[in-house]
Amino acid sequence: MDLLELINYSEYAGLALILLFISTKLLIWVAGRVRSLLHLRSQPKSTGVAELKPLTEPTLSAEHHPIEPLPTFDWRNTQPLKLRPFSPKYHMTMGMHSISWSTNPSLRVLTIMIALENTSPSDLIMMDNTYLDRINLRKRLIETDPHDVVEPGSTSAHPSVNELYCWLVGVYLPSRYPTMFKLQSQATGTEKSGGGPIMRSLITGEDYPTEPPSNPTTALKLLGTLVDEDFLILLPAHDADGYTLGAFMCCWPNGFHLRKMVGWRVRDIHEDLNNSDKGPVPRYKEKLQKSMDRYFNSIPVWKYVKRANWSISTTPTLHNPSGAGTKRPPATTNDFPNYHLRCERQTLHRLPRSNALVFAFHTYMTPLSEIRDEEGGRVADDLVTAIEGLTKGSVPEMYDYKGVAIWGEGVKRLLSRGGKRDV
Repeated sequence: MDLLELINYSEYAGLALILLFISTKLLIWVAGRVRSLLHLRSQPKSTGVAELKPLTEPTLSAEHHPIEPLPTFDWRNTQPLKLRPFSPKYHMTMGMHSISWSTNPSLRVLTIMIALENTSPSDLIMMDNTYLDRINLRKRLIETDPHDVVEPGSTSAHPSVNELYCWLVGVYLPSRYPTMFKLQSQATGTEKSGGGPIMRSLITGEDYPTEPPSNPTTALKLLGTLVDEDFLILLPAHDADGYTLGAFMCCWPNGFHLRKMVGWRVRDIHEDLNNSDKGPVPRYKEKLQKSMDRYFNSIPVWKYVKRANWSISTTPTLHNPSGAGTKRPPATTNDFPNYHLRCERQTLHRLPRSNALVFAFHTYMTPLSEIRDEEGGRVADDLVTAIEGLTKGSVPEMYDYKGVAIWGEGVKRLLSRGGKRDV
């Protein structure tokens, strides 16, 4: 073999190795997708309340992921998580990003990119020292305005409601927070539980049956008074084209009315021209619709993800379905005491029996006067940069969508007093 033949042979061998590497990677990816689809199809479909047996002790069956307990957790001395999901440029994406903690651990400041990241099922629900006050607010709202905050949807959504109820009451809460919730037996014939085991809230002294009530509206109301978390249950569309809003328990909406959207596809909710004063989410169809549909279809049972968002609220009110402040004159200094940073910690996971997706979120409200002085003004600087960055990313229309024209300049002036810049 002469030198020229050797060179040609080496080139072909290198090309063959590259093709082998690519084909191996492709086969691994295809095998993973097939395993996920087979796992989902193998899950038994729930058709009614009778299929969902209550879990009498916080011992997980094969269909549940282990929950890490917090045996010494003290909710009264736990500060709310400080989400600061600011980015110098806003990019609408479904990509995965990592998280980073503040260099000062006492501040519990978490900086998260706008996109998704993996999380543990143990971390799906957060507890802190606002728990009891928030629960009391939720109870009053559910009692006075249930039509606006609770909707069980059609019968196709009821198995998913029951499944979520059973898991949270019978497994997750007593497993994760044993200092707050405890499973115990109940005497036969007790009206509330029908004689079955109950979960007792050690905070309020109230008892919750581990078996879901026969009325799914009641089940959602009980969940709404048990955790400071809002739940949207998303069901596969009947024609397999995307996901629809099947049911909800939502006390803290911000700029949307969910009741009229039950049965709508997720994409249509984002594109609704009459959704709120804000209008449709800018460039959602162009930037996010297809990737979100694909992601929702592919997320397996054992996958748990989270993300965070931010907005400026012109009112301290948590229940704000109208999105107050989007059609007002520019802010004045008299408005600033009411201005808050509003962040949502959002999670998404799939229920193993019904195959529904559960989109949940916890709302955090922080007065801008506190943001101004946080970490010596660094956080205020980051927020000002994020406000300015709304026009610099892939969707500059977000500047108007978030109502920055109303509050932007005034908020930047307010924040600059505690920061390092002049606005």
